[in-house]
Amino acid sequence: MNLVKISNIFNSIVQLLPVLKYYHFGTFDEINGNPENNFNPDNSVGKQYPCLYFVPPSGAMQIDNSAGRAYASSMDAILIFADTMYYKNDSSNDVRTLAEIFRDLQAETINFFAALTKAGRSGLLDGRDKFNISGITYSMVPMSHNDRLAVIQCNFSIQFLSECETETPDLATLTPPFVFPPEDWDYEDQNHQ
Repeated sequence: MNLVKISNIFNSIVQLLPVLKYYHFGTFDEINGNPENNFNPDNSVGKQYPCLYFVPPSGAMQIDNSAGRAYASSMDAILIFADTMYYKNDSSNDVRTLAEIFRDLQAETINFFAALTKAGRSGLLDGRDKFNISGITYSMVPMSHNDRLAVIQCNFSIQFLSECETETPDLATLTPPFVFPPEDWDYEDQNHQ
């Protein structure tokens, strides 16, 4: 499992949920933009709401010291579920109250995490691609970003098996032979030759 596969799983779930209209992996700043992707080919559609953004995560990995490879990882992920406040995608008025907007957005958040949990345990994924999610927390934020959005920010952890590297360096085979420098020598200091 890797970041691209995780993002593609999120994207696929959004495609399956009829209420969510858009998905994007990117930075907080891109929420204000109109990135081209499979939901907005050639920038011909524009952002549609409600939508989901996946912000680049932080994480941790465990290393198998005997093989020198990562074998288990966890990502601390941030997902941003967003919907417009008081207007619709076609610019007409949305008469829902803020409480109703958040109620509807939270229902889609729950639907997404139910589908994600099911996907993580699914027989459709091979053993190395299965994953678990845990520690879901959320906060609701009105009037966010340039588009006057109601936002539910979800923080959670994804645990999965890492994809093994195809190359494990053997220090003894490096040319010239690898030796550790003196403790006071920085490899990047070009004055030490």
